[in-house]
Amino acid sequence: MAAADAFALPSLWEGLGCVLIEALALELPIVASDLEPVREVVTRDVTALLAAPGSSEALASALLDLAKEPARRERLARAGRLAFEHSFTLQQSARGMLGIFQQALAHRRRAA
Repeated sequence: MAAADAFALPSLWEGLGCVLIEALALELPIVASDLEPVREVVTRDVTALLAAPGSSEALASALLDLAKEPARRERLARAGRLAFEHSFTLQQSARGMLGIFQQALAHRRRAA
């Protein structure tokens, strides 16, 4: 994956886009199926190009667009890395979990 020029995720179904988080971390331009769990990780036309699920034509078209537009590839890749740093690092994940635990404790104290 680290040697790739782009990352494609032609899924028909995703539970959680963990592999997309890895692609963001590696600063890869992404083309993925337009699925709700995918949109939880990437943003259309900001950090990824999204194609209709099951449409090999839409996926191929988006990949060809990336191949023809190096500046767009670079923008997507850089925005993806910034999104990774903002939302998906170990520190950010730990802060999020801590916030959830603090909310649960506060709720428990109010209920007691």
